[in-house]
Amino acid sequence: MVETTRTLNDANMRWAINRFQKSAKNKNKTIRSILEKEYTTRAISETDIDTARYILEQREEHIYRTEKQENFSMDSASTLMQAL
Repeated sequence: MVETTRTLNDANMRWAINRFQKSAKNKNKTIRSILEKEYTTRAISETDIDTARYILEQREEHIYRTEKQENFSMDSASTLMQAL
């Protein structure tokens, strides 16, 4: 019984990790395509995608605050939020 439960937990963990990775990969593709449309003069790096994701996460955390933060009012961040 213990081995079966441990195996089931491992399978559930693998499934959850795969699901998270697939979701992150799809979001990264969306972010990359939007950044490529916005910034046509240069190549988009993985750092750019990570930075955009960070900005989005920060914006989501602060979306319900009454005060507005200037660094989160970028048009590209709004475009990314609408796409995701």
